[in-house]
Amino acid sequence: CARDKALHNAVASITDGGPDVIVDTTGSLECLTQCLEMVKHRGTVLGLGFYLETMILDLCDTLWSRSITFACCAGDSP
Repeated sequence: CARDKALHNAVASITDGGPDVIVDTTGSLECLTQCLEMVKHRGTVLGLGFYLETMILDLCDTLWSRSITFACCAGDSP
């Protein structure tokens, strides 16, 4: 459950600050947001879920300032 801060802290502690790559297949924007917050600096997040809501990302604070690579695929083979 991405809402659980204890999970976020546990993942950070066993991955030396966060995972290098996270693949989100949930389709939940809440979960995707948590993935973008949890991934390591210069990490990669792949959004492969079927997201039905409008997605708004703060590129400066979320992606650019931490040099995160974000890629997504919807309705087609990756």
